[in-house]
Amino acid sequence: MRGGDNMKRQLMFLMVAVVFTLCSCNKTDDPVAERRNAIRKERDAVYVAACGPMSIKPAYREGIELAQNVINQQGGVLGKRLEITYYDDGASPSKGQSIAYSVSNDKRVSAVVGHLESGVSIATSLIYQYYGVLMLSPVSTSERLTKDGLSLIFRNIPSDAFFGRMMTDYCRSHGWNRIVVLEEESQYGKSLANSVEQSGNKNGMTVLDRISYAKDDKDEEIRQIIATWKKEFSFDCIILAGTLPKASSVLSLIHQELPDMPVFGGDALDMPDLIEQGGALANQTYVVSVYDGESDYPAFRRFHDSYVSAYGKEPDKNSLQGYDAVMLLAGAMQKAGSAEPEKVAAALRAVQDWDGPAGPYSMTERGDITGKDLVVRMVKDGKFVKISP
Repeated sequence: MRGGDNMKRQLMFLMVAVVFTLCSCNKTDDPVAERRNAIRKERDAVYVAACGPMSIKPAYREGIELAQNVINQQGGVLGKRLEITYYDDGASPSKGQSIAYSVSNDKRVSAVVGHLESGVSIATSLIYQYYGVLMLSPVSTSERLTKDGLSLIFRNIPSDAFFGRMMTDYCRSHGWNRIVVLEEESQYGKSLANSVEQSGNKNGMTVLDRISYAKDDKDEEIRQIIATWKKEFSFDCIILAGTLPKASSVLSLIHQELPDMPVFGGDALDMPDLIEQGGALANQTYVVSVYDGESDYPAFRRFHDSYVSAYGKEPDKNSLQGYDAVMLLAGAMQKAGSAEPEKVAAALRAVQDWDGPAGPYSMTERGDITGKDLVVRMVKDGKFVKISP
């Protein structure tokens, strides 16, 4: 992170502290100690908040609910029931911050599973850190989330550095060495595009052009970008660093103008919505993801079969990641012998070879994970199929 960005984040952290101290009805000199004491006194339940765009991505909530039910059926956490309260942030940083204050005001809450979008997670992380709430994000991949090493901020998905590296490795292995990058104007789009460009340069690839688009850009504006590329460059692959639903319409426009051009996206495109929204034009789209629907890994099969039994449909990346986050969090609490956030954080950092449904992984000191397998999937005949490894 550049020094200016780091200074801005530190100033934001200070502003969070000042604003809440002035506005809170329950003014406290030590919100962390107050939370610790409230959690110690709680005898009946362990309280967790789940935050994300629940109405937009209902499978995410279903995965969390499934884990909650499994845990409670097995006796709960620390001999107490696991109580989860759900909040819909609408994928909005400002709404996410409002929710973060509300969650933090409940001193019984030990942790937050969420948020999903990187921009929302980054915007809320300082609030949770200041008020002593552990945050475990299941889907946020931006490098910035854990860059500052905040002691209570974690994720159970690899960062964009890993996604970008696998994308460029795959491109290079197929001779796609001249690429252009189309990135969404968002924290996620910028982070993934940065990782692709950095990894591509190290791999000896050439990034011929990199252009951003806004979620409200009209089709004609996207067509103009594609037309300029067709006229000015000879390239082998397009990297699409964006999120749904906009990325689906962008993808359709690309395939209309360049039907044989490979388009490669990150995990944000690994959603059933891509196929539903893009139809036949979604075919030949490549994605890198943590989700392998064809896996025979025992932990995945247990998750998969339980989810299908509960909801009567196939799970997806968001349901798997939400499920895994809750199971990991509960496991860390059991290991710590406490639901106090600082103790749970220490237990998370000590995690080695966690048996998650996407395969085993370990936690780093900074709150990232390592060792989790990524796969390349492609849309073929209206469904995702694994093509590597």
